[in-house]
Amino acid sequence: MAIDEAQSAGSVKRARKAVRGSLRLLDSAAHSVRRAEASGAIRADCGKALRRMLHDAKVAARQWLKDGP
Repeated sequence: MAIDEAQSAGSVKRARKAVRGSLRLLDSAAHSVRRAEASGAIRADCGKALRRMLHDAKVAARQWLKDGP
């Protein structure tokens, strides 16, 4: 959702704000994955794959913030 907002933002300032919001959501999602793994709700290999995808998305978002639109 926040990524879509960044793409359609009318200004760079709004886009950067949306991407920063996305980073917070990605951190929250990673925390949820770790909790689900710890509780046994998901298998460790599944959790690892999910964490890798979240990490890759965070790296891309941080790179976008660094390089700009």
